[in-house]
Formats: sequence, structure tokens, C-alpha cells
Amino acid sequence: MSLRLVPRLLAFAFAGLLGLLAGALPALPASWLGRALELGSGGRALLLETTGTVWHGGGRPAFRSGGNTDDERISAFPGAVEWRFAGLSFGPLRLKLELAGERVFSNPVLLELGATGPLALSPGRMALPVEALEGIGAPFNTLRLGGRLEAGWQALAWERGLPQGPISLEWRDARSAVSAVAPLGSYRLDVLPDPNGFALALATLQGPLSLEGNGHWQRGGRFGFNGRASAAADQRAQLQPLMNLLGPSNGDGVALRIGSS
Repeated sequence: MSLRLVPRLLAFAFAGLLGLLAGALPALPASWLGRALELGSGGRALLLETTGTVWHGGGRPAFRSGGNTDDERISAFPGAVEWRFAGLSFGPLRLKLELAGERVFSNPVLLELGATGPLALSPGRMALPVEALEGIGAPFNTLRLGGRLEAGWQALAWERGLPQGPISLEWRDARSAVSAVAPLGSYRLDVLPDPNGFALALATLQGPLSLEGNGHWQRGGRFGFNGRASAAADQRAQLQPLMNLLGPSNGDGVALRIGSS
């Protein structure tokens, strides 16, 4: 065999291998995607109850919190998420997936992934497990929280592990098992990107318990928040035990301090 044919044969072999991989990938079970998500997040993000394949399947996302098996907690999303292959573009190579789920997304959203360039997500809203708030740490991890938690965004790019656009989090009909007052209120946290991470702004939409404040999250994990909680005059006596758990007295309310200021 002529040596001149070797490069051509290698090229044909490589093309054939790519073809085999492309043919095999759609048939891989969805559980492979769940395993990849768990490994990529260091065990903090999970995909439960998977069905179908990595190309067209479904599963229920969840968060894992707690440092060991004694305090480990799994917080599952309100429902399952379905995904399907929605296209492939070249220059650069981008894979498109459509995500849907009537109990999670308000409308189907398009996720774009690529070997280079940022991850992109079309505008949407999604429901999150309210237990995720307990991941903030004390005192929220002791309050047994309830209500509805939603995230909303416009067209969003995700680069170097961080979203490059604003995100709003709304906690509606907030409740706590340690308070007889229910609901406590509804709240909005605006997450705004800055060169070092995120700026945070908390505001009360309605309710007898008012929460407000500002904070930051910086690359490397440094987090700080300073705010204030206060109660409507006619509910102050009933809300005082809960407010005492939130922070030290500050005038007619209490100070909210989390992390480093």
C-alpha cells in the first residue's frame, strides 16, 4: 500500500468514527445526562426520574444540600422537565435543545450549547423548589419555608460559569412553619451582573413582613448581604418571634446580615 494513502485512510476512519458517535449519542439513555449534571456540579445538581434518551427525554431536576449524609437534603423541582434536540448550527458549532415542562417553565425555552462561546437561553420563567432558599444558610435553613419560588430572565448568556444578564427571583406567598402568620408576604430579588460577580437588591412586593436590602456575590464565592426586616404595626406582636430569629434588633425591626459585608 502506498504511504500516500495513509492520511486519506486515517481521514476516512476518523469520519467513520464521528459518524458512529453521532449515531450512538441519540440512543444514550437520559440517565447519562443526569450523571453528567451531577458530576459537573460537584454533586449539587441532580436529574431524577429520567426517561427517554439524551436527545429526547425528561427528568425531574433537584438540588442536593448538606455536607454529609446526616444533614443531606434533596429539594426537587415542582415537576419534570422535558427536552428535545432542536437543531445544529455551524460556524461555530452550536447544539440547540428545547426545554419544556408545564409545572416548571411558563413557556418552552431554547438552550444553545457550544464548544466555544457562551451558553445561551431564550427568555422565560421557571419554578424552583422553595427549599433552595435554605441553601443560603442560617437562619433560613431553620425556618421550614414554604410558598412559590420563580426565576425570570430575558435572553440570557452564560459565560465562564456566570449569567451575563439580569435575573429576577420572586418568592410568592412566603410562609414559615415557625410563624402563625401566613402568608408573610411576597418578595423580589433582582440579580444584576457586574464585573466582579453580581449585585443583589431585595424588595417587598406585599405582605405584613417587610424585607429589604442589598448585597453582592463575587467570583470565588464571597457573599454578603445587609438588609432589614420589619412588621406591619397590627402584626408586629405575632411576627416578633420570627423576626427575633432573623437578626438583632434595629429600631422597630431587625437587621438582616448574611456573609461578609
